[in-house]
Amino acid sequence: MNKKLLVGAALALCVIFAVNASAQKCTQDDRSIVATFADTGNVFPYNTITSDGGGSYSTTKTRGSSSEVMFQICNGSYDLIVNLTSSSRTVRVLTMGGTVPSSFLNFDRVASVPVTVDSSGFAAFCGGRNGDGSIILDTPNTSSADNYAGCGQDANGYYFVRRNVGMQLTSGHSLRFQDSPYDGGTLGAGTSYVRVYHPTSSTWTLSVEDTPAAVNPLCGSNGWCGALIYKPNNGPAYVQFGWIERFVISLSSSNVYP
Repeated sequence: MNKKLLVGAALALCVIFAVNASAQKCTQDDRSIVATFADTGNVFPYNTITSDGGGSYSTTKTRGSSSEVMFQICNGSYDLIVNLTSSSRTVRVLTMGGTVPSSFLNFDRVASVPVTVDSSGFAAFCGGRNGDGSIILDTPNTSSADNYAGCGQDANGYYFVRRNVGMQLTSGHSLRFQDSPYDGGTLGAGTSYVRVYHPTSSTWTLSVEDTPAAVNPLCGSNGWCGALIYKPNNGPAYVQFGWIERFVISLSSSNVYP
């Protein structure tokens, strides 16, 4: 091999190494997120998802215990991850039959939701405006945005974007609210979406959408519907039944998300 080829090969290796090193050093993941579960016991005392009584959740590392609450930016998913698998803390999924702990929650693409106010940017994300100037609602817009389930507006006039969530439970079980077309899967079909309110550049509120019974046949006349999924050791996962659950989670970040 002549000197020119050797130099070219060396340069190519340097470029590959630099790209790999740059990818490994991505620092955009946001670990400043603080997640607070609302104390909703006085409003709906059954079938709620709450904290374990230890206060808000955030990324912490202590000897023998760590938790991670973050927006995944580096991998392009923009997911909100609550990972408590190496922590003594859990999230409590309360039912009339008892409490089931969860140590891992994955909320889909929360960080990519724009500020949910009547603005040109939010209107474009939702798909534009109607003839009367109002924002187009309840219509997916994936041609120029990752709005796969339509924007919405609640009875108080506040806008939101629909997303989904999966929660690991115990003994091969998980709880899911809807699916994402980006991730595949159909086990959340017929369940409620998660509303993502993003009223300011550094705050969010997540809650289960009260879906009409005609839309979520899994739960009958109850509007806050998730799918209880079971994955046996030697078989495919399947939905055991619809599970009525509610939660309200407030998020804050030290970073700015327009």
